[in-house]
Amino acid sequence: MRAQCVPPRFVRTSLSTELGFALPSAWQREGEGVPLRLLVVEDSPGMRAFVRAALEEGGFAEVVEAANGFEALRLLPRERYDLVVTDINMPDIHGLEVLSFMRKSEQHANTPVIIVSTESAQRDRDRGMALGANDYLTKPFEPAALRAAVRRVLESTSKRSARPAPPRPSMKRDDK
Repeated sequence: MRAQCVPPRFVRTSLSTELGFALPSAWQREGEGVPLRLLVVEDSPGMRAFVRAALEEGGFAEVVEAANGFEALRLLPRERYDLVVTDINMPDIHGLEVLSFMRKSEQHANTPVIIVSTESAQRDRDRGMALGANDYLTKPFEPAALRAAVRRVLESTSKRSARPAPPRPSMKRDDK
């Protein structure tokens, strides 16, 4: 029997109420709730499914998957993502290269990134944070730990965001 897809319950228009903080107005479409869009970059199909299930179970978002860094670099220019969860160790292009690309990209420079990795040494964590990651989780982790990290990162980036991320093409711009 195939699992049924559960629609996201956190949406940009109600996430402020659910989490108790204000989100940038660029995350809201006029008159409709739009789910947060997260990109999961992970080469292990099992871990990718685990991360996706943890996020969807928490009701966070529409989750888009990339099986490796190369696929992530192909997807990133096409869409705006509200948060990226990436592994470090992947074939071809690893997660730190994806993070570096994002921080240099005007479109994704302010997109929050959570690294999930088996690399547990402090120097690995420091390196990821120095490159611009917003959080770092060491595998294995509990689904609740990932959901808590996503909440923390969304809250901290919304509080320190001086200017909201550019809107998606179909969104109205607030010129106030």
